[in-house]
Amino acid sequence: GVGATERANTYPAQLAVALKERWPKLAIRVINKGVGGEDARQMLARFETDVVPYKPQLVIWQVGSNYTLRSEDMEAYVAVLRKGINRLRSARTDVILMDLQYAPQVIKKPIHRRMIDTMGAQANDLKVALFRRFAIMRNWVSSGRYTFEDIVTRDRLHMNDASYGCIGKLLADSVYAATRAVQPSPAEGAAAARGGFVSPQTSMR
Repeated sequence: GVGATERANTYPAQLAVALKERWPKLAIRVINKGVGGEDARQMLARFETDVVPYKPQLVIWQVGSNYTLRSEDMEAYVAVLRKGINRLRSARTDVILMDLQYAPQVIKKPIHRRMIDTMGAQANDLKVALFRRFAIMRNWVSSGRYTFEDIVTRDRLHMNDASYGCIGKLLADSVYAATRAVQPSPAEGAAAARGGFVSPQTSMR
């Protein structure tokens, strides 16, 4: 949640609000165990203490940005990513990977392209969902609807209240659509089939 003006404006907090709007009768709890500045290796080291004991039904693993800023060893990254996903699945937890934020500090690193492709390939190979945050944010800027100043903080890296809020809502939409696709109405089934997990063309709301 680095970049948000307060905890309530981080994407996990916004996700919790959006999920409760979609399932008002369910007791939904969103636990934010993110630590600013950590990379995939550091997060994986905390799984046994900060993730598994909660017995979560779903883990959203926001990963890749800090590794992109610090390293070019993709083989090591893939090993960590696969180990983390397999550990979560062994705990009978569903997994959503969230890829990089589209921000100036990230895209100036040439390796970011390999990171995006690698995460997509690993998600496909391991059959886990991938929330394409990078593509969504890139479309906001490339379409001309928003500038970087609208969606990231002055450090040109972290997201701000506006983009956190939108990502939280889009992620909730995606989770809701995925669950409804199990036993959808005809209209919902068609929408889920068209949309996949998240369309990069989705606008901020």
